[in-house]
Amino acid sequence: MLRTREVLRQASPFAATATTTITDELRNMRRDRRRAEEKIAIATRSQTDATPKVPKRTTIEYPFSTNEGLRQEYTNPWGFVRLGRVLEDLDSLAGNIAFLHCDDDDPETFPNLIVTASVDEVKLHERLCLDKDMQLSGAVTWVGRSSLNIRMDVRQGKCKDSLADASPSLSAEFTFVARNPVTGKSAVVHPLLPSSPEETALFQMGEEKATRRKQARVAAASPKPGIASNAAESSEEVELRRALLGESRNRRELPGLSDGDAVCMDTTGLENVFVCQPQHQSTAPATASCHALVLDVYVEESYAKFLQPAVDMAGRVFGGFIMRRAFELAFSTCYMFGGMRPSLLDVDECVDPMRRPGDSGAGGSSVQITFQKPVDVGNLMRLKSCILHTEPETGVVHVEVEAFVMTPECVSSALSNTFNFRFRSNKSDGGKCLKRVLPSTEEEARRMMQCIIARGNSQ
Repeated sequence: MLRTREVLRQASPFAATATTTITDELRNMRRDRRRAEEKIAIATRSQTDATPKVPKRTTIEYPFSTNEGLRQEYTNPWGFVRLGRVLEDLDSLAGNIAFLHCDDDDPETFPNLIVTASVDEVKLHERLCLDKDMQLSGAVTWVGRSSLNIRMDVRQGKCKDSLADASPSLSAEFTFVARNPVTGKSAVVHPLLPSSPEETALFQMGEEKATRRKQARVAAASPKPGIASNAAESSEEVELRRALLGESRNRRELPGLSDGDAVCMDTTGLENVFVCQPQHQSTAPATASCHALVLDVYVEESYAKFLQPAVDMAGRVFGGFIMRRAFELAFSTCYMFGGMRPSLLDVDECVDPMRRPGDSGAGGSSVQITFQKPVDVGNLMRLKSCILHTEPETGVVHVEVEAFVMTPECVSSALSNTFNFRFRSNKSDGGKCLKRVLPSTEEEARRMMQCIIARGNSQ
C-alpha cells in the first residue's frame, strides 16, 4: 500500500470555502503534479496506449474522532454529516480514479479529458454520523471502449481499524467518458482485467447494464412510425392519469368543495438561481482551507501521475458541486412540504423525456443522474424543484430537481441535469400525514406516471 500524506495550509476557522477541504486537497495534488510534469516534458501527442490494467482501490479517511476542524466542516444543523458535501467528495475522488485508469503514464502525451456522464445507484444504507470515523473508497469496475464505471463506497467505524470490515453506509456508481483533448472526440481507454471473482461479477454487471443502455438509446432514437409516445401505457395507467388530472381540475375550479388531503404539483416547488464562479470549476485556483488537516490517501499501487483532475477542462464546473446544490434544494423542498426533517433514501430513477414507460431494464429501475450538458464558469445555473409524487402510507416523498444552464447574452437556456431524490418524511411521532400530489397539466401527469411506474418496477 502506498501512503501519501499532504498537509493543508492553516487558515482562519471562519474562512469561507466554495468546496470541501477534501476536494480542495485533491485539487492541490493535481496542481502540484502538473507543475512537475511541465518541468519533465511538454506533451506533443495524444495517448494511443491501450494496455489492460487491473482494478486499483483508492481510499480517503475522515478522522472525525480526532479532528475537530474537519468535524465542524462536515456537520449539519442536527449534528449529523452534511450529506451534500459527501456527494461532492464522491464525485471528486471518482473522477481522479477514472483519470488514473485512463492515464498512460507517459509525460509526452496529452492526458485525456474525463467527463462525468452519469451517477447511478446512489443509496444511503444508514445515516452518516460524526461520532464515527468515515472512509471513502472506490475502484474501476467496468470499462468499455471510451467509458468506465467507478464503484464508490462510504464506510463508518468507531475507530480507524474497524473501517475495513464495516458494511457500506452509502454506495454509488459513477460513469465517466474519455475525450481526446485535441479533437474533442471519444478516446480509447485501457481495458480492465478483473483479478478476483468479485471483480469479475461486477464487470459482468457493468457489461449487462451497458448493453441495456445502448438498446434503450437505439429504441428512443428510432420510434416506430405511426405509434404515439404514450402507446406503451396500459389501460390502467391511462385511467389513472386521467383520474389524477380530473381530480386536479376539480380542485382548481371548485376549491371550496375540495378536501385538504392533496395539493397541486405546481404549488410545491422551490427555485434557486446563481452564477457559476471560478471556485466551482474542476481545476479551481488554490484556496486556503478552513483548518489544518492531515489527509491520508491510500492507493494499492503507486502511480506516476497521482490524483489528476476529475475533469481537466478549463472553465467547466465539476459535477459534484451541482449534485450538492441539487440535493440541498431537494432536501429543503421536502422539508417544507412534509413539515419534518426528511432523511435521504436514494437517488431515484432519472425522469428522461425520451424514456418510455417500462424501459428501465431488467430487474428494476435504472437509478441514475444524467449529465446532459456541461456547465461553464460564468453561466447562470437555475435549479427548479417540485414534489413529483408522495406515498402517504410509507412517508416516502419523491422530489425532482431540474438544472438549467442559462446564457443571457445568447438568449439561451438548456436543461443540464434532472435529479430525482427519494426521501422519507416519517410521521410516526404524531405529526400530520403527507398530502397527495396532483398534476395540473399533461406534462406533469406524464412525469408523475413515469415515477410511479419506475417505483413499481423496482419493487
